[in-house]
Amino acid sequence: MRATDECATSPTPIKGLHMNFLYLRAFHSVATEHSFTRAAQVLHVSQSTLSWQVKALENIYGLRLLDRRGRHVVPT
Repeated sequence: MRATDECATSPTPIKGLHMNFLYLRAFHSVATEHSFTRAAQVLHVSQSTLSWQVKALENIYGLRLLDRRGRHVVPT
């Protein structure tokens, strides 16, 4: 299994530089697009993978990074 495959299937965050970059890229895309759906389309990943990556980043830093308002998302 490659590291990029593991990101989508691992139940706990992986604290490597590569995984943190993927999580940051996911967060940036959601924050820019203000939508998990549009961000997932831009990054060519599933919505659940994107949501998992953002949630993992939030767990790593112990902060809520996005304010989820229905279908609209804004950075905190």
